[in-house]
Amino acid sequence: MRLYVSIEAPHRWARVNRQGQVRRHGIADSLDAVPVRARSDEVWAVIPGEDLLTAEVAVPTRHRRKLLQALPFALEDRLTEDIDEFHFPLVHWKPGHQAVAGIVSRQRVREWRDAFAAADIRLDGMAADYQLLPVHPQATVTLAQTDDGRVSILQANGTGATLDAGSVDLWWASLEVDHVSVAANDAELGRRLLQQRDGDVNEWDIGTDFTQWLRHRPRNSHPVNLLPRDETARRRDAAIPGLRPALLFLSIAVLGRIGIDAYEYVQLEREHRRLSQEITEVFRQAFPDETRIVNARSQFRQNLVALTRAGGAGGEFVRLLSVVAPAMRAPDTSLEEVSFREDTLEIVCAVRNFADLDRLQRAFGRDGLQVELVGSGSLDDRVTGRYRLRAGASG
Repeated sequence: MRLYVSIEAPHRWARVNRQGQVRRHGIADSLDAVPVRARSDEVWAVIPGEDLLTAEVAVPTRHRRKLLQALPFALEDRLTEDIDEFHFPLVHWKPGHQAVAGIVSRQRVREWRDAFAAADIRLDGMAADYQLLPVHPQATVTLAQTDDGRVSILQANGTGATLDAGSVDLWWASLEVDHVSVAANDAELGRRLLQQRDGDVNEWDIGTDFTQWLRHRPRNSHPVNLLPRDETARRRDAAIPGLRPALLFLSIAVLGRIGIDAYEYVQLEREHRRLSQEITEVFRQAFPDETRIVNARSQFRQNLVALTRAGGAGGEFVRLLSVVAPAMRAPDTSLEEVSFREDTLEIVCAVRNFADLDRLQRAFGRDGLQVELVGSGSLDDRVTGRYRLRAGASG
């Protein structure tokens, strides 16, 4: 049996058999009160979806080992801390296609593991709450609103997120597809999304938490284990001591192969440090009043939520971002910097040529905003433009 237990109290739990059927479920006030069968249960922690970032990654290799080695460097531009602080599980991959990888803090993993250990529970696996969502056979995205007002999202390719309800509209507007098919557990949520863009949204009664979502997943369908390999390896070593010599020999062989790529690793590490400094600088520019930066990505998300709440559902920040997001779906167009001060959104975009700068300016001005191109330049083989957007008639 596999026992899924939420890390946050009250601790929801569900016991699932090998065929994926939920046999029992319930809620416990503490981890000590979870009905664990020590000899037969494989215990998996269910972590908040906000703590797992997933992303599609293009790595030109058909070998799983090389892909796993490359993932930290392919995702380093999304981090504000050293890559050694994170674990990068491979969520989904087929050779010759883009991979879906996750990013999770090793410190958080240790904290969750220690919480279960304090309750004398051996942890065998870990999954984010949204990874337990089912995907409807006629939809590419599942949306589930929970009792606490959050919304969990899972796409058919394995990417997903858990957002506060106020951020779902921004996610919907930023999807880089013309038509999307969604199954939602809340009819009102579906109707609200359809008012913003073309798509099919169907109501799907799957419940509001993972203990109910599991009932709608296909049989023998299990999420990817987020627990780092070093954690699961320690458990295997303790259970089967005879494997230790073989694992030692394998480790020596792997280290020999890694030595071949040592020079490339050093170069990538230098580039990582440079990008980390740039990401922190972008945060300082966007939020100059922040004097203490611990985790720029997390602080940016918190500040974004605060700005959204302060401005209400129709606040200027949300309105301006909703204009920017659709224009960013154009090919070879990326958003390099974002800053919001005194009801003015200042952004830096990278495009293919100067003609695309004019195209972006026209796109930004379609919703009756005042748009100003305050500067342009070149970045490697691309062109950059700095725009200011504010409410008012377009000039």
